[in-house]
Amino acid sequence: MTGTILDGVNLSISIKGKTRLNSAKISGNLFMTKGSFSGAVELTTSIIHGQIDMIGAKFSDKLDMNSAEVGQDLFMREKASFKAVELAFSKIEGTVDLKNSTFKGTLEMDSIRVNRDLDLSDGASFKKVSATSASIGRNVNMGSSTFHDKLDINSVVIGGDLGMSHNAMFKEVDLFAANIGGQINMTGGHFDGHIEMNGVKIGQSLFMRDEGDFQSIDLSFSKINGGLYMNGSLFRKYINLHSLEVVQNLDMGDSIFNEELDISSIEVGQDLYLNEQASFKLIRLNNSVIGRNVEMSNSTFDGGLYEGSFESFGKFYQTEEAIIKSVDLSATKINGVLNIQNSAFQHLLDLSTVDIGKHMIFSGGTGLQNCDLTFANIGGHLQMIDCRFDQMLDCGSMTVGGDILIRNSHYDEISFYSTTVKGNLNVQSSYMDELSSLQGLTYKSIGFDAFIEDSSIKTKIANCLNWLESDEDYHPQPYEFMANIQSEIGYPAIADAIRYRSRERRRKEAKKESRFFKWRWLGLTLLKYTIGYGLGIRYFRVIIWFLAFTLVGVIILMVAKNNTGYDVFKMSWASFDTILPLVTLDKGHDDFVFKGSSNLVKSYFYFQKMLGYVLGGFLVAGLSGLTQKS
Repeated sequence: MTGTILDGVNLSISIKGKTRLNSAKISGNLFMTKGSFSGAVELTTSIIHGQIDMIGAKFSDKLDMNSAEVGQDLFMREKASFKAVELAFSKIEGTVDLKNSTFKGTLEMDSIRVNRDLDLSDGASFKKVSATSASIGRNVNMGSSTFHDKLDINSVVIGGDLGMSHNAMFKEVDLFAANIGGQINMTGGHFDGHIEMNGVKIGQSLFMRDEGDFQSIDLSFSKINGGLYMNGSLFRKYINLHSLEVVQNLDMGDSIFNEELDISSIEVGQDLYLNEQASFKLIRLNNSVIGRNVEMSNSTFDGGLYEGSFESFGKFYQTEEAIIKSVDLSATKINGVLNIQNSAFQHLLDLSTVDIGKHMIFSGGTGLQNCDLTFANIGGHLQMIDCRFDQMLDCGSMTVGGDILIRNSHYDEISFYSTTVKGNLNVQSSYMDELSSLQGLTYKSIGFDAFIEDSSIKTKIANCLNWLESDEDYHPQPYEFMANIQSEIGYPAIADAIRYRSRERRRKEAKKESRFFKWRWLGLTLLKYTIGYGLGIRYFRVIIWFLAFTLVGVIILMVAKNNTGYDVFKMSWASFDTILPLVTLDKGHDDFVFKGSSNLVKSYFYFQKMLGYVLGGFLVAGLSGLTQKS
């Protein structure tokens, strides 16, 4: 019947040989309902203006419908059985319905055009299915069916939804460059092979949640105009979401990822969820942009989290009760708050050059090994409450726009080298084994446990000095800066004590110099014992020296002028006038001291005169502030 024009055809019978309807033109319907066809059936280039009904039919050989045209629906459902089926370049004006049927060979539908739905659901069984470059006007449904071989629908165009849910089972799936107008639903699906979705465009959301079972997935360079929901599923192999664009949320909560998850260079319009006891091997978030919030609470990251140059525009970036091996957030930008609570970081937490728009908070028993905050920029406050840092916390060159609060925390080693705190630095009930550097640290004010109004000056001084001397390497800047702060807020005694301890540490450092004669150490020693470095009441030590040498001079005069009739009063003023530089109280005192005295006595008082000029020099240096210059 090749090329025959017919009103309608009913082949609901058993045919043992070939059935040839090539290029047939049927103005009505073609019925093959529950028919049995032992030989090949050929319908290539046929035109059927009505529907084709193959419900319950059995095809033992190839069914060839390449380039066929069907004016209404194509029914191949209800336990129909097929071997190989070719529908390439066919055009179906209605629906293609393959529900609950069995395909023992390849189902070839490349470049097929279906104006309504393509239904492969309801327990249908397929070998290899190919529908590359197919065009489906509405929905494609594969729910509850089994695909024993590759499903190849790359470059497919679907106007509505693609359903692959309800415990549907797949091997390898190729959706490369597919264009889906609605959503893709893989909820609860089982995928035993790789899913290729590179370059896919999805008009709504992609669902891969609720006990779905997946192997490897490639969604790189794809765009999802809704959300991507991968929560509550198992992902056994490498997941590639590189350069994916998701307009709404990306949710991976309560899922298990056994191998690497690459979401580098991704763009998420709203929130990123990596929470709800999810388990991850390794995550790469480098160069990604998140429109709102990032949530990682109650999850485990066994292989690390790498987020260099990551950017989040949301209110917060939060990890609560998470267990993370190592984290790289270097060069990351977070416009909101970085909030890390009750979490454990087993190796490095790299926050170098991070840019936080608001606050950074470590709290609630968070435990870290190494934490790198070098060159970080925090717009608000930095809070570290109830934390433990078992190795190094490096805050070198960090800038904090608000306050730093360290409370009830333990640090093995901490560095504030060149750190800028525009607010207050408060350290409360915390223990630091070592402060590796305070050089260049600046702040508005500083406070410690007992640094309150009713504390004694002695207690306040002890707190300040304990903080400064935790840094084993001496640098004058931290001492001078803190002393200036204490002067400004009305504690000159504390400022003097800090400066005095700084000079003492400088003198000890000078003694360690390798020079044979330690001039610097000698000069500082003289300053210490003569005028107390010119600080506070220590300045008056020079008066003690004046009086002491005056007394020695009196004793010498008493011995030298024994039985001469001169009284002690005159001897005292004569000795004092000798040591007094630049001023002479009585010109007769020189004659009294030197006339008739032995050379030994004269030599002593010459020495006392010179010593007076030396002590006077120290006195002038102290008064002029020269001793306060580094």
